[in-house]
Amino acid sequence: MLAHRLLRRLRPSAWPTLATTPLTPLTPHPRPFLTSQDDYNTLKAASLHPDGQFWLDYATAKLDWATPPKIALDATNAPFYKWFPDGEINVCHQMLDRHIEAGNGAVVAIAYDSVVGGPSRNITYDELRTEVENFAAALRTECGVVKGDRVLINMPMIPEALVAMLACTRIGAVHSVVFGGFAAPELAVRIDDATPKCIVAASGGLEGLDRIVPYGVRVLVAHCWILFSS
Repeated sequence: MLAHRLLRRLRPSAWPTLATTPLTPLTPHPRPFLTSQDDYNTLKAASLHPDGQFWLDYATAKLDWATPPKIALDATNAPFYKWFPDGEINVCHQMLDRHIEAGNGAVVAIAYDSVVGGPSRNITYDELRTEVENFAAALRTECGVVKGDRVLINMPMIPEALVAMLACTRIGAVHSVVFGGFAAPELAVRIDDATPKCIVAASGGLEGLDRIVPYGVRVLVAHCWILFSS
């Protein structure tokens, strides 16, 4: 029998009302990485070298590593290749902390604009990291999620879904995102396959302008489907 816990921590109403700023068009970078076709050809040739040294140099220079890798590519079990097998990195740190440490905490990380969900809002890196840290703590303390556990996420396309994904990566848990349009039987198949430590679901979502999708109820129905099908 599968034992899943429905985590109801994420609620859109818990987020502060953030000011909306118009999005500005992208402008060319003042210092382009490639300045000529010759630069491109040289870079491409280096990237195709079978020893992978190009990618090792680039990854160690551009990313923050807890343990920097010394091996670019492990091909001992081809075709099941492993990139940077001796390195250790946290994706959440790359997405949030490194930008905040560079002095960009007040910069907008998510510009959310929903055609059906109401007003737009901007979320800065500082605000996003606070939400991610709080939710990661909730996953650990309320659901016992630890590194290597699986967490299933069934939510609409809202910023809180990104918070849940980043919280999982911060812990080191594996997250499985299930499309919100699936009915209970299809959701049940994915829950049964992933056997998650917990399930993160919104209480509801909007489909179109007038239909409310009961995410939380659907997860419970899917759980019952699994139990009665076992």
